[in-house]
Amino acid sequence: MIIERELYMGANIAHEQGAPPGKYSPGVIRSLQLNPHFKPLLAALGATTLSDGVDVSKWQDYMYWPTTKARGARFALIKMTQATSIKDVDAIENMRNSKGIIQLRGGYHFLSSSVGGEAQADYMLDFMENEVGDSGELPECLDVEIDVSATVVKDFVYRVLERKGHFPLIYTSVGMWERVIGDKSWAVNCPLFVAHWYVVNPVIPAPWVDYVVHQYSSQGIGKEWGAASNYIDLDRGKDAWLELYAPPPPPPDEIVPIKTVVVSSWLAPMRSKPDNTAPEIGKLTRAQRLPVTEVNGDWAKVEAWIPSKNLKDVA
Repeated sequence: MIIERELYMGANIAHEQGAPPGKYSPGVIRSLQLNPHFKPLLAALGATTLSDGVDVSKWQDYMYWPTTKARGARFALIKMTQATSIKDVDAIENMRNSKGIIQLRGGYHFLSSSVGGEAQADYMLDFMENEVGDSGELPECLDVEIDVSATVVKDFVYRVLERKGHFPLIYTSVGMWERVIGDKSWAVNCPLFVAHWYVVNPVIPAPWVDYVVHQYSSQGIGKEWGAASNYIDLDRGKDAWLELYAPPPPPPDEIVPIKTVVVSSWLAPMRSKPDNTAPEIGKLTRAQRLPVTEVNGDWAKVEAWIPSKNLKDVA
């Protein structure tokens, strides 16, 4: 029996980018790293083309999403599942509590090498559809940071395509993607979520030539971003890609004229402007029905302006 160790996004990448040099610490990554406390400036990253985001799991403990939004997060990737035996204990709560606060949300699956890719995709999708009850706004994301056959990755990807009609994101890094053995040319169909910490311009693994989301830090200050944990992963997403999934703005409020009836016992004067000093240009007879086309403070516009106290709504 294989027992899965429950992991979070970037858990294995720490060996590549944050730990001392070792088997999975490519020189190209370490040579481009900056101080772990480096905070990219919006101007340096392109304020008009990138938006802030976070990725979270049970390891963040409780998330207070209003703080996350206030800090500037437009999107969030939330851990759902791992292998075919682990469901993140905070997945349902995080999806429920972030809805209506974070504009764009998506779930991610931590890939295992011990189970087939299709089974893992079904496990994630079934959980999101049947238990979470919320698939979010962004495409699903596959977290790839293990030694694994490319076939397992591909089977997951194409199962998502079959069931959802779109390719999932793939989260990985240069070093982690090298650990995927086999033909990977097909992966260019998937948007890339690249992990490369403490740099402005991440190194892009082949076959991709660009990314849509960049995880640039694993050491965001948790409390500043609404997390109970000490640290939280920080991301930047390209607005050109995020906009593809942004919900349309609500339609403008439709101005529906209401029928009114004059209730004053005198001939109500109509004026050219919502002002008692404006010229009088007519009078309404008692009980006359007219549509209200505009409201300005205590005035309503029928054929001209009249104090609202002289009108009563009727069906």
